[in-house]
Amino acid sequence: MTSQTAQMPHDFPRTEARPRLARTFVLVSALHRSSLYTSPAKPEKPSFRQGLPESRSHGGQLVAKQVFDSGNFQPAVSHPCGLDSGNPCRNDEIFNLYAILSTLLALIFLLAPPIAQAAQLTLQDGVVVKFGANAQLEVRDKLIPGKRIAFTSLNDDSTGGQTNATPQVANPGDWLGVSLEQSAAAYGALSLNTVAFRYGGGQGLAALTVNGWSPALQFVQITDSLLGLRTANGAAPVITGASFLRNLTGMEADDTSAPSVSGSQFVGNSLLAISNLTGTAIQAPGNWWGSASGPNDSIANPTGLGDAVTPLGVNFNSFLTLAPLINPSLWLAAPAPYFDQHSVLLDVSCLNAVAYRVVEGSDFGTLPFQPLTNGQAQLLFTTSDGDGIKTINAQFRDASGTLTTATLAGGVLIDTQDPALTLDNPATGSLIRQPITISAEATDRAGLAQVQFFLGQQLLATFTAAPYSYYWDTSALADGDYTLT
Repeated sequence: MTSQTAQMPHDFPRTEARPRLARTFVLVSALHRSSLYTSPAKPEKPSFRQGLPESRSHGGQLVAKQVFDSGNFQPAVSHPCGLDSGNPCRNDEIFNLYAILSTLLALIFLLAPPIAQAAQLTLQDGVVVKFGANAQLEVRDKLIPGKRIAFTSLNDDSTGGQTNATPQVANPGDWLGVSLEQSAAAYGALSLNTVAFRYGGGQGLAALTVNGWSPALQFVQITDSLLGLRTANGAAPVITGASFLRNLTGMEADDTSAPSVSGSQFVGNSLLAISNLTGTAIQAPGNWWGSASGPNDSIANPTGLGDAVTPLGVNFNSFLTLAPLINPSLWLAAPAPYFDQHSVLLDVSCLNAVAYRVVEGSDFGTLPFQPLTNGQAQLLFTTSDGDGIKTINAQFRDASGTLTTATLAGGVLIDTQDPALTLDNPATGSLIRQPITISAEATDRAGLAQVQFFLGQQLLATFTAAPYSYYWDTSALADGDYTLT
C-alpha cells in the first residue's frame, strides 16, 4: 500500500531534465591508426523549484499596483509590467498551496487607443489578486483565466498571506468587484472555472458583474460580499457547481437577464440567496439552500428554512436535501513532465467534504481517511516501485458518509532511469580519413528534450528529434586524437 503524509513544504523539488553523455575517442589521420575506447559519463540530475505564474497583457498594458484608491495609485513595482514593456508580471515568492503571486495586489488595464490592438489579460493557475478600497477590474477585451484564481480584499490575510504591514480583518464591500463587460464577448467564449470572489460589492456594485453576455461559470465561489453576482442587460450565464456563501445577497438578476443555476449551494446569505428583479422566474433547480426544507419563499415555500429568495421569482424545483460534494479535485502541486523519485506533492480539494484518502490505482481497501480542513489539503504521496505512469485517485467523504472520487488527470510519470544513449558512428578508436556522418541513438521513458554532439568542448549540432545524425567535415582538422561526445 502506498503511503501519505500531510502538510509538506510547497517548494518540493522536481526534475526538469537529465542530460547524459556518450563519449567516443577517434583519431583523425591520413597516415596511422590508434586504438582508443568509449567512456560514458553520468552527471548528476539537476532539480529546481517550479517556475511561478505570470500575468501578461497584449496590445494594452497590465500594471501591478499596490493600492488603487480613487484613481490615485502607488506602484508596488518600479516600472509597469506587461507585453508592451517587455516585463511579464510575476513574483518571486510562493505562499501556499496555489503558487500565489503575493505582491500582485491590484490589476488595472490601461487600454490602448481604439485603433490599437485589443488588450489581453492572462492569469495563470493559482494567481491571487488583491484590491484596495474603491478598486475594481473591468474586463472589456480578452480575459484568459486559469484555475483556482482568487480576487479578494487587500485585507484578506487568509488568502495569499498577510499583505499589509500589520494583520488585517477583511469585511464585505472592502473593494468593488470584477465586471465582465459585453464588449469582451467579441473575443470568444469565456469560462470561469474554480475562480473565487471574496469581500467585494462595495459602493453598490457586485463582487462579480456579468453585463450583456453569457460566460460559463463553473465551480466559482462567491463569498463574504455585500452582493455576490449581478447579471444585467440580457446576460444569461449558465452557472454550475457554484458556491454563494455568507453574502448579504448571493445573486441578483436585473432587467432582461436570465441566468440559470444548478448543482450549486446558497448558504448563509443573510438577506437573499437570489434577488430577481426581471419579472421572469430564474431557473434554479437542483441546488442546496442550506436546509433540507429548501429555500424560504414566503409564497411558494413559506416553511422553507434555507436561504430566502424573491417570492415567486425563482424556480427551485428538485432542491437538494443534503449539501453536495462539489468539485472533487486532485492535482500536482508542482507539475512536471516527469519525476525522478517516487514521492510527489499533491493537492486535494472538495467542498463540503470532511475527509479524504489517496491511493494508487482504484482499490481504496481499508486505507484510512484523513481529515480535510476547509475542503482542501496538501500531501506527499509515495508511488509504487518501478518506472512508468502511475494512476492516482482520491476519495472524499462528507459528514453523512456520502463518497465521491477524483482522478489525477494523466497520472504521474515516474522516470528514475537515465536516458539510454549510444554513439553508433564512428566507432571508438576509428581512423578517419575523410568527412563522415556522426550518428547516435537515444531513448528515454519521459522523452528527450534534445541531443547534442560535441567535439571536445565545441558544440557541433543540436537535435530535438530523431534521427540524430550530423555530417562532420574533418578536412580542415589537423591530424591527431579527437573526442566526440
